[in-house]
Amino acid sequence: EKEEELREHAKVDPLLMFRTLDEYLEWDESGIPTVGAAGNVVPKNRRKKLVKEWEKQKRRHEAWLAMQQAP
Repeated sequence: EKEEELREHAKVDPLLMFRTLDEYLEWDESGIPTVGAAGNVVPKNRRKKLVKEWEKQKRRHEAWLAMQQAP
C-alpha cells in the first residue's frame, strides 16, 4: 500500500508539485515557491526545505520516467 502511494507520488512532475497547493503565489523557473499566499517572500529556511523536497521528488520522478520507458 505504501509502495503504491510512493509510485503515485513519483508520477508528479517536480515542476508542478508545489503549484497545486494554495500556499504559494509565485514560483521560480524550477517550480520552487518564492512567494507565500499572504504575499510574503518564502523565508530562506523554508525555501531550503522546499528545495530538498523538490530534489527528492525530481529523483523519484526521473526513476519513474525511466521505468515507464523500459521495455
